[in-house]
Amino acid sequence: MNHCQAHKAVTKEVKEFLSNVNSVGEESITDFLLWKWALIDNNFKSINVSTFTRQEESKISGADFEMEVWLV
Repeated sequence: MNHCQAHKAVTKEVKEFLSNVNSVGEESITDFLLWKWALIDNNFKSINVSTFTRQEESKISGADFEMEVWLV
């Protein structure tokens, strides 16, 4: 399975989760995505990801996380 197919599978999991668990917070979804992406590719561990708290998110940019990707 390539990265694109793997991400589509993760997206399907998130959609199914959201349709069955109405009370899930977006922070939980972000944590889930970061975990699943790391499982898809070991190189993901070298990507710099900074997550924001709910308070930081509302004050800074509205983003759940900032990701820095380096392709060397």
